[in-house]
Amino acid sequence: MLTSLLRRNVFTNFSTGSRNIKTITVIGAGLMGAGITQISAQNGYSVRLVDRQDNLLQKSLGSLENSLKRVAKKKFSDDLPASKKFVSDILSNVTVSTDPKSAVVGSDLVIEAIVENLQVKRDLFK
Repeated sequence: MLTSLLRRNVFTNFSTGSRNIKTITVIGAGLMGAGITQISAQNGYSVRLVDRQDNLLQKSLGSLENSLKRVAKKKFSDDLPASKKFVSDILSNVTVSTDPKSAVVGSDLVIEAIVENLQVKRDLFK
């Protein structure tokens, strides 16, 4: 029953584009968070990537840049300037923060992608 209600009232409305999403905050700079950030940024969204540790954010940005370079190499194999512009344009859609409270201000969508640890998740949502 709950699943039916959710599907009818939440998922349907969200998937039909009834909301105008421009800014996405992704909390968690691990593998999943970085992947969500990349796909969102590639699709033109402004993305705020959040984690507690700046070194994890920097590592995630490095992975994101390397991944985008691989995509660009396939997409623009004969055009180095276009390849560099592709990577630069997408990276310009991404900002990082260690403060989740300030990062979610003005966000149209917040995605939690932190470690699967109940206490850590509870601490985040306090």
